Amino acid sequence: MFKTDASNKIDLISNDVEYGWEHVSLFFQHYWLYVTYEILDKNNADRAKNEIPTETVIFWRIRHLIELSKASSVKIKFVDLGSPGYMNGSERWKMEPLREIWLCADPAKPDTPCKFFVLENGIRYKDLMGGETVEGFKEDQLIFSVDAL
Repeated sequence: MFKTDASNKIDLISNDVEYGWEHVSLFFQHYWLYVTYEILDKNNADRAKNEIPTETVIFWRIRHLIELSKASSVKIKFVDLGSPGYMNGSERWKMEPLREIWLCADPAKPDTPCKFFVLENGIRYKDLMGGETVEGFKEDQLIFSVDAL
């Protein structure tokens, strides 16, 4: 989740609905999804590949990515995972290409939901804080895959 205040607002379009922000802050250390997609319309057939309109959005919730992936008016091109250091095992944020998202189960805490993020290079990150390792967890249900796009 990101936060900002009105003093950082930039009026991009004169419709009083859309704004830009000079900067935003992270509300807390939580992963985010950086999604680039093409806007599909009847004019795309007449356009060169590099002229198809694209948008990029940053999601805090996985359900927004899943909803976008089901929309008939867009085609997702890329999904990157922005992960905080506690999640990726470093002291800093990383942004890496995402391949899959799985619901998972912890044998020691069966009532504690968690998710695995599988990167293109095969590395897996778990979303729970506290330094738990991915060993002992099992993927239960695939909820997103770039291969299904």
